[in-house]
Amino acid sequence: MFKYIIKRLLLALLTIVVGLTIVFFLLRAIGKEPTAITEKISAASLGEKNLSPEQIAQSVYNEYNYNPNISSFSAFGEYIKNIFKGDFGYNFTNPTKTIPQQFSEPLKYTFLVSGTGFVFGTILGVTFGIFAGYKRGKLPDIALNVLSIIFVAVPSFVLASLLIIIANKTNWPTEFMSKEFAGGLWPMLKTLIIPISIITIFSFATIIYYVRNEVVEVLKSDYVATARSKGLSEYKIFMKHVMRNISIPAVTIILPRFVFIITGSFVIEQFFQVPGTASMFSTAVTRYEYNVIMFSVIFFSSLSLLVAILMDLLYTILDPRIRFAENSNFSLFKKAQKHSLRRKNAKMIKGGEQNE
Repeated sequence: MFKYIIKRLLLALLTIVVGLTIVFFLLRAIGKEPTAITEKISAASLGEKNLSPEQIAQSVYNEYNYNPNISSFSAFGEYIKNIFKGDFGYNFTNPTKTIPQQFSEPLKYTFLVSGTGFVFGTILGVTFGIFAGYKRGKLPDIALNVLSIIFVAVPSFVLASLLIIIANKTNWPTEFMSKEFAGGLWPMLKTLIIPISIITIFSFATIIYYVRNEVVEVLKSDYVATARSKGLSEYKIFMKHVMRNISIPAVTIILPRFVFIITGSFVIEQFFQVPGTASMFSTAVTRYEYNVIMFSVIFFSSLSLLVAILMDLLYTILDPRIRFAENSNFSLFKKAQKHSLRRKNAKMIKGGEQNE
């Protein structure tokens, strides 16, 4: 198991490096300077008349440790070297704190909104998905299917717009307010109820659809019919057969949803003025803050890959057969080595026959 985890972590690291390489060179191809540096050069040009524009620009570059003339390959090598030192570069718009420090503040609001909505949506989706599967073809099943299809089909910004209109009619707050500004924890949470509800609804709609279908498939299987014929109670059938057989498909759907929701909550955060990672990322894009964009790629790629590794570990717990496959001696390298050896032996035999 330990060897397997190390392999996956090394593969994840390679994946992140490949992704970083692509994003870095695409950003360099844009050829735009960070807006903060351009603004600083313009302001310095107005106040300093004794220096040439080139000297003023160079002075600003030195202040921010920014070198626009370095080649892309050298810049990338320098960036990777600095990452391993824990240096992710400047956020030129706000250079007073490191980028991880600046990222941690909005990240807590993203996790508060998206994480809470994901947990509630998962609990409701699994519960009602199992219920709908047991009531297949009946009114509760039909009603829940219709609801899930509607919420899956309706875009999040449409539902957000409708809820904002309804909230304005009832004087419910639709813009985020911090605890200090709102006057307490509950007033702050009150401003987050609508965005959390939207994420809960969409998580619920997606998960209930898959869980319900998995439960129906299991209940129609031969081994459930055999268990019932032996006189097993419905509770034992549910715990021994239904839950065990829907667990892996459920994990396959639920865990990737978490990453999808975290990275896809930008629209909701923008609608309700939640100061999450969406606001920081959108500001970075519009102001050409390449270091912030790169850090976002590193963070969300790492999160996605760690969730994928966690899924693999959960598979081995939920299904012992997967653990057996993981412990097998199959190796692509060994397979290629054996194939090369067979070809070499075949050539030697063929050469010997020709000499005879």
